[in-house]
Amino acid sequence: MGANEQRRDKDLVKHFQQALGPFVVAVEATRMPMVFTSADTDHRIIFANDSFLKLTGFRRSEVIDKPFARLLTGAENPDTLKLIESEFQGSAEPLNVECLRKDGGRVSASLLVVPVHDRQGAVVQYVASFVDLTVHNKWRRREKSALRKLFQQTPDFIATTEGPDHRITFANAAYQQLVGDRDLVGRTMREALPELATQEILAQRDQVYRTGKAFLARWTPVKLQREPGADVETRYLDLIYQPITAPDGTVTGIFCEGHDVTEQKILDDRVKALQVDLIHMTRLSAMGTMAATLAHEMTQPLTAIANNVAACSRLNAMEGDHRAQIKGLLEAIAAAVRRGGDVIHELQKLTERRKTPRDHFRLKDAIHESVALVRAAGCGNAAIVDRSAEQIELDADRTQIEQVLINLLRNSCEALGPSGGCVTISTTMRQGKVIVSVKDTGEGVSPEAAKTLFQWSDSAKPHGAGIGLSICRTIVEAHGGDLWLKESGHTGSCFAFSLPLAPNGEVQGHA
Repeated sequence: MGANEQRRDKDLVKHFQQALGPFVVAVEATRMPMVFTSADTDHRIIFANDSFLKLTGFRRSEVIDKPFARLLTGAENPDTLKLIESEFQGSAEPLNVECLRKDGGRVSASLLVVPVHDRQGAVVQYVASFVDLTVHNKWRRREKSALRKLFQQTPDFIATTEGPDHRITFANAAYQQLVGDRDLVGRTMREALPELATQEILAQRDQVYRTGKAFLARWTPVKLQREPGADVETRYLDLIYQPITAPDGTVTGIFCEGHDVTEQKILDDRVKALQVDLIHMTRLSAMGTMAATLAHEMTQPLTAIANNVAACSRLNAMEGDHRAQIKGLLEAIAAAVRRGGDVIHELQKLTERRKTPRDHFRLKDAIHESVALVRAAGCGNAAIVDRSAEQIELDADRTQIEQVLINLLRNSCEALGPSGGCVTISTTMRQGKVIVSVKDTGEGVSPEAAKTLFQWSDSAKPHGAGIGLSICRTIVEAHGGDLWLKESGHTGSCFAFSLPLAPNGEVQGHA
């Protein structure tokens, strides 16, 4: 600065010290860049302190009497001018601006404007204060660089986009590996990954940008063509879309993070397939043993049919009206045929390679029907007491569950012997499952017999137990439950099995 400029500068300071007194002295001494402007529409600069001149590189004479907006970038932009004017009109929030430097550079700063009033309350001047954000921005850049390095090293895939067209601003190595070797940064999602254009995953990204609500998904299928000319392959992703917002809450972009769980999904599918195969093979391997059991079980209804047919023939050959007796025998024959058909049908279902069909039903209804069938078939002197809860609901194969109930009830009735006793069926709820208990007052199961209760065997009982405890357990386990001997002793035995409750299928009271 020449001697003349220095004298002129000192004269300007002296002039404003005389005009505004100690206030200008204080402003001149502060390290915060500050300027005074007029109250007219151009807000012409009438004073600038040394800190402001040091920040911008201008001489005082070069800024005095210039419109305030000329010191900032974007002065020719109406939107920028509107923001600056709102600051002079008393905006409560500081405005981030870029100050022009004499050397052509720019300085980021936070601007706050305060009006100066006269004794009558009229605005006579404005004081504009600047906070240099250069250091803050350097720190933010270093922080952003450190985050990018961290994001690059993480095994999860990470990408950021901006704007409604999702222009990619960052993609780490894991993301690049996921989508294949192609240019990403600077391109929109539809340009960089055209195969996503019609997929739900891109529609979800649009929705996050539109609503500002995060999106979380597990095992989301995504079709990707990871190499030019290669087949499109399906990858499964766990991911989250998090909206990036401006200070005013406007969504400006999306942060995407997640990991590829394709291999985990494949392994899970394989495990499920192996489980299905294992159940299927277990059922097939049991068929050899089942053949002997089937022969024994079918002997009962076939013998009953033969005996009743013979009785019908004898009555038919006799004189007199025997229609009522013949009708009763025919009904018994029909019941034996149905029973034989049920045995065969159940065994056939167990060997089929398919999922167990599920019905939604009330457990109480299945128990009631099973008790009625056991009573009709004859349960000796046994009294069957139903203490099950009323409103328990299941999603299961009702026929198979009834077969398990019938088998346990008949076994308990037979365990009582000729002297009779009581069989009680009850239910309890525990951790999302219902436990069905069938208890009798018989002599109990011997320790030796308890060891092989659930193994296949050729039963020698005069009245077979249907498809046997082994298949009963298989049915229950296929439904996600278990079957076990709950207790046994001189006061009787109790068998129990558990089944998952249907959604909202648990009642408040239970028996």
